[in-house]
Amino acid sequence: MDASLRTTQRSRAEAPEPPQVGWLYAVCFEQQCRRRAIRLFGWMTVLIIALVAFFTFQFDLLPLDHRITGAIQGLQRYPLLVSLMEAVSFLGYSPWNGIMVAVGFVAVAVWLGWKAGLFLALATLVQGIITVALKFPIRIERPMETELNAPLDVIRTSSFPSGHVTMYVVFFGFLVYLLYKHDTPRFARRGGLLAAAFMILLIGPARILLGAHWTGDVIAAYLLGSFVLLLSIDVYEVRFLTRFGAVSRDEVEAVEKKAKEAGSEL
Repeated sequence: MDASLRTTQRSRAEAPEPPQVGWLYAVCFEQQCRRRAIRLFGWMTVLIIALVAFFTFQFDLLPLDHRITGAIQGLQRYPLLVSLMEAVSFLGYSPWNGIMVAVGFVAVAVWLGWKAGLFLALATLVQGIITVALKFPIRIERPMETELNAPLDVIRTSSFPSGHVTMYVVFFGFLVYLLYKHDTPRFARRGGLLAAAFMILLIGPARILLGAHWTGDVIAAYLLGSFVLLLSIDVYEVRFLTRFGAVSRDEVEAVEKKAKEAGSEL
């Protein structure tokens, strides 16, 4: 058996080196904590969606959403900032979003096997289906169709929620999880974490500044994306690894026990 394959399989039965943030490590690798977070993000997402739907039907926009969005769009007067936000948003457009997922699938397939790559692609697809499904009942005009600053990103579909944000949270978030879950060099884990954090944290403000979304669209998308991400991690940990990976249920429970102990020490 190839040495790299043996190392990858062995890493599945070992707790990964915890990142510096203990609570984040526990949410990703300790089942009880992760499922509490899933319930929390799930209920917060439902609450935000319900509030947006109510205020949209009653008042067209959430209170303060118009003012906050307009203030952020006012930053369009800085060309370098606009260029940065356009670069961050670039991978979320068709066909580049499909190409990005395909590249992610191939990379993970080569690294961990085609089933793991397919899991990443399916998790990203699920968030896309949920996002599109929410756009039909909650139809909100984008800022470009109002009197705010001139939009730089012309899109004519419903605004709520932000598809860019949900996709980035799920796709890049799950890639970082895989880097910490499986055997990878420390520089790769930290580099991947920094790159993913850069993309995830900036994509929300980028969509507002470019005139594509309201602030409420972005907040809801971050919550929805986090919910789908944590749910995907839970399915991967509890179902995928024990069915398709080189670990048993007892080994998964051992990993969770080590994760809980390591997280409590940080």
